[in-house]
Amino acid sequence: MARHATIEDLAIIGAALMRRDRRDKVATKTDLERYIDDSPRFAGRAACLAALPYIREDTDSPPETVLLMLLTKSGLGCPTPNYRVEVDGGYRLLDLAYPDCNVGFDYQGAYHADPAQMRADAARFNQLHHQRWTIMQVTADDLRTDESRQRLLSMIIDVVTRQRHLAALRML
Repeated sequence: MARHATIEDLAIIGAALMRRDRRDKVATKTDLERYIDDSPRFAGRAACLAALPYIREDTDSPPETVLLMLLTKSGLGCPTPNYRVEVDGGYRLLDLAYPDCNVGFDYQGAYHADPAQMRADAARFNQLHHQRWTIMQVTADDLRTDESRQRLLSMIIDVVTRQRHLAALRML
C-alpha cells in the first residue's frame, strides 16, 4: 500500500494506528520504526520513511494529522498533540499546541456543530483564554485545498510569531 499512497496518507494511516484512545491504539511509533528498519526491501519503504516525521502518537483524527504535517513543514516546529492545560477545576486538552508561546489549535469537525457542544467549546475556550492561550479554530474548509491551507498557514505563522515575541518579552 505504501508505494501507492501519498506521504500525507501514510502519516494519517500511521497516526490512526497510534490513536489516543487506548481501545484504538494498535502500535507505537517505535513499532513502525522497527518494522521499517527490519524490512529493508519492501515497496514503499522510502515513502514510509518520509512520512515518519509527521506521525505522532496520541492524535485523535486524520485532520489533526494533516494540520500537524502542515505546521511541521512550515518551519514553526512540530506542535504537541493533545496538549494538557491545567485550568481551575481540572484540565483542557488542545488538539495541537505550541506550549512555548501558548498557541493552541482545535479542529472543529461536525461534532462541534451540536448546540450543547458549542456551549461546552465556548466555556473551554474562555477558560483557555483566561490562562493566556490563543486558540485557533480549524475547519475542514481550511484544509480542503492548497490555497485554503496556505491562507490558514499564513495566519498561523503570524499568530505564532507574534506570540513567541510576546513570550520572549515576558521573560525579560
